[in-house]
Amino acid sequence: MKLTRYQANGFIPVNEPPARRNALAATVTIVKGDVLQDDGSGYMTNAGTAFAATHMGVAAAGVVGDSSTKYVEYYPLDTKTQYSVPVAANAVITRDAIGSIVDLRPMMILTSAIPFQRVSAS
Repeated sequence: MKLTRYQANGFIPVNEPPARRNALAATVTIVKGDVLQDDGSGYMTNAGTAFAATHMGVAAAGVVGDSSTKYVEYYPLDTKTQYSVPVAANAVITRDAIGSIVDLRPMMILTSAIPFQRVSAS
């Protein structure tokens, strides 16, 4: 896998992601690449701290939500799409870790203790 640009944060699809969907955004600022979840009131938010059943997908575009008229485009999580994710500032990535695949379902959370370059949202 080779990325053609620097990635500061967020999830970026490496292969062909599923068709985009739209949902009302909560009153938060969502940035492209943020992992989104249902806030319990039917709005998408990026305020989650761990992967859970309420996570819906990855923001395909940024938006400043207002809980009434602003929609966020997102890629729903699936078993085929792989994402590139930068390592944390204090993580040390080794040559062996480049290209590693991490299954997000059993992990439920990503930490700097797990250096990786690519993840599968299976």
